[in-house]
Amino acid sequence: ADLVRAGLPADRVTAIPNGVDTERFAPAPVEEAKRRLGLPVERCVVGMVGRLNAVKRFDMVLRVLPRIQNRCGSIHLVVVGDGEERHRLERIAEEAGCAERVSFLGYRSRMEEVYPALALLIHPSLSEGMSNVILEAMACGVPVVASDIPANREVVADGETGMLFRAGDAQDLCGKVAELLAAVGQRQRMGQRARQQVVQRFRFEAMVEGYRRVYRNFLG
Repeated sequence: ADLVRAGLPADRVTAIPNGVDTERFAPAPVEEAKRRLGLPVERCVVGMVGRLNAVKRFDMVLRVLPRIQNRCGSIHLVVVGDGEERHRLERIAEEAGCAERVSFLGYRSRMEEVYPALALLIHPSLSEGMSNVILEAMACGVPVVASDIPANREVVADGETGMLFRAGDAQDLCGKVAELLAAVGQRQRMGQRARQQVVQRFRFEAMVEGYRRVYRNFLG
């Protein structure tokens, strides 16, 4: 859309959405996934995944985690990824009094073993392209609470496959996460629809075919 507004003819622009391997990323038993990661089976596990930098706003989630716990009870947060913000985020968890409820797992290459442990994924980034993290989680049947920015709106159907909150708004984030954690049936239905949406629209094979089509047209 930006290229068209800049003057490029619409028939010269092709948008190819990201795709994920829906066989690799698929639903799996929750308790087994928790045990494999060394997470408390009795707690509801939520997660954040991505490079640990300021734009991701993982700090905001850590600061409101005690409020979410007060509303929802026994939950546990996993933070997957690494980066320059890690030590600061660990300090924020300590200062918020919730460090014992947070696990920093570092970088993981086999994310298909992580997503199934999650009741939901929180994706609070202020700026993002089309996120493979969101697509992978959805492919595993995990609903997403994400910031309401353009790229996330392309993937998360608000109220259907997850929820969108006002970017940077901690109170709105807290409310949406607490609402989903309290509504087990709704959360499960969202997870099922999330998986269906990825299979229908964001499969890796569809992305590859999109690129092939562009190259074929270019080569004549």
